[in-house]
Amino acid sequence: MVKNIKITTIGGGTGSSSILKGIKYYTQSISAIVTVADDGGSSGRLRKDFGILPPGDIRSCIYALSNAPVSLENALNYRFDKGDLKGHSLGNLILTAFTDMFNGFDKALSEMSSIFNITGKIYPMTLEDVKLYAILEDDSIIEGESNITFLSRLNDLKIKSVYLNPNKVSSPIGAKEAILEADYILVGPGSLFTSIMPNFLVDDIKNAFKNSNAKKIYISNIMTQPGETDNFNLRDHINAIDRHLGTTHSFDYIFVNNKKIPENLYYKYLYKNDSKQIFLSKEDIYFFNDYDIKIIMGDFLDESQEYVRHDGKKIVKKILGENI
Repeated sequence: MVKNIKITTIGGGTGSSSILKGIKYYTQSISAIVTVADDGGSSGRLRKDFGILPPGDIRSCIYALSNAPVSLENALNYRFDKGDLKGHSLGNLILTAFTDMFNGFDKALSEMSSIFNITGKIYPMTLEDVKLYAILEDDSIIEGESNITFLSRLNDLKIKSVYLNPNKVSSPIGAKEAILEADYILVGPGSLFTSIMPNFLVDDIKNAFKNSNAKKIYISNIMTQPGETDNFNLRDHINAIDRHLGTTHSFDYIFVNNKKIPENLYYKYLYKNDSKQIFLSKEDIYFFNDYDIKIIMGDFLDESQEYVRHDGKKIVKKILGENI
């Protein structure tokens, strides 16, 4: 374990949690900035019924960084399949209860982090109630994170940009410092417009990221995502982030998986969602060379999963091995 390396991740959902699982074996100085714009599924129901921040992505990161007994860790992700609790995970319910018991989501998160003995710290991108909107290429607007992917695909229109309402919110204490003091900032993998981008819509986080002297690494998604990045190449992902940050040089490095995913898994994604694996093209290479962005390629696939996921250990090993 290299205890003196400070790594901050920015994202949400399964993307961040898959990376965090690997990072915790190499350093204890971890900070995870996590989106709280979700309004669908269990998180959306709890948000509506109890007026709390959506707990799902936060719960996933607690699980990833937990050092609690396995049975307790697994309880976090236990999902009820019948009755009034159908669809809810136990971890989401505990965070909801703790928010009420300890009078605030930040205090609930602190208590959960202690109980599950997590490595590092987790910061919601904001503690304020926000809603995510998307502007499509025909300038129509979609309201709500849970509607964006579905409706953009239904209308066969690309997402041009996303924004928050209210648009002026602050990050919690510690989040900005975690970005400014990091040695490495890892952005992604994850849903480009609904997991990664919302974090950069918070001015504190956006400005800290732009002003940080950390090595900034974008971890490319392995597959395109229907409704968000259909037919996107790697340049499209970076250009979208640059537009929202208001810069043309957001990253120092881009990590690209070059391991082909197993055929049975590939066709599962292709036939179900028309998702395709993202490979580096010659045009990508020319583009990134022009911006002096270094491309790091390798096998970053976690082949132990039934889904396409990154292996966080492989990512950190590559960072350390390449002396980035």
